Amino acid sequence: MQRTLQIAVDEINENGGIHGQQVAIEAVDDQSSPQTAVQKVNQLINQSGADAIIGTVSSAVRNSVSPVCQNNNVPLLYPTQYEGTAAPDYCNPYLVKTSWVPTQQVKPSVPYLMENYGTSFYLLGSDYLWPQEMNKAISSRVKENGGTVVAEKYVQLGTTDFSSVLTDIGNKNPDVLLMTLVGTSVPAIQKQLYNNGMRKNLTEVGFGHSVASLAGLSPETAEGVVNIMGYHNNMQNEANQQFMQKFNNRYGDNEDALVDGIAGGTYWTAKMMEKSYSQGEDTSAQTLLDDFSGMTYDSIAGELTVPYDQQVKIGCVAATVNSDVEYETDTKFEPAMPDDACSDI
Repeated sequence: MQRTLQIAVDEINENGGIHGQQVAIEAVDDQSSPQTAVQKVNQLINQSGADAIIGTVSSAVRNSVSPVCQNNNVPLLYPTQYEGTAAPDYCNPYLVKTSWVPTQQVKPSVPYLMENYGTSFYLLGSDYLWPQEMNKAISSRVKENGGTVVAEKYVQLGTTDFSSVLTDIGNKNPDVLLMTLVGTSVPAIQKQLYNNGMRKNLTEVGFGHSVASLAGLSPETAEGVVNIMGYHNNMQNEANQQFMQKFNNRYGDNEDALVDGIAGGTYWTAKMMEKSYSQGEDTSAQTLLDDFSGMTYDSIAGELTVPYDQQVKIGCVAATVNSDVEYETDTKFEPAMPDDACSDI
């Protein structure tokens, strides 16, 4: 996140800043802890005088800090895929959501997956809000289209031993193993699926299989994994190609220099922030929030709009991991939006 944010801020400042003021970054690590995040955000707002907060990664952390931002009249710009209207803070007037939600990811993709890979699904997720809400939407969509969900299972965050899960998957024999795992669980299950000879018997779909989580895996363990996402670093548009060239020129020598959906989302979030402020007369919270609504922005993920609810309308793609363990787009889906849920924003 910090690297792509730095590129965005450098571009903003090279363009004269915002209303003549240079933009500065103060980065903090919330350690994926809601309690730590609340402390850090309070410090950013009340000690450092932050005008806006860009983050976080997890829904649990966002849920903890969005009320802090609202109470202090500071916008929180959230660049991570999440659970959409099921989020308890979805209608927080100080929360701007700039990444994709289940309506945009699940609704178009399930019929595509059923047509191309089979109709029986095993749902496996990390045990927290985003996978639970995703699987609720996936299960409903599968059944609507005449498919079956043979199991829905959750594992603790950080789980790396999937031996009992793999036994259950083998017994259930699904066409599609659809995963909403995150973090270290992603490479762990891919290695174990390969080592147990199970990859050839099903199609792996990983909604949380970011390019960062796949880093270091061999083609034998990852090639062919399907993901449905709003952005990956190989998207073929001019804005993304220019951005990736700039990113690789600056950070390409670092082994961990990878741009996943969150990192890409952080970049376009900062650029949308710039556009929003530039359309107003000052850098107040109200200017930022007012001018996000109705915005159209040509991003590295394609055209983004914000029709209502301070939620970005974005089109997702189906992409498959290639032999270089990078994503390539297979098909594009039309942009979609959840129903208007917030009467006040």
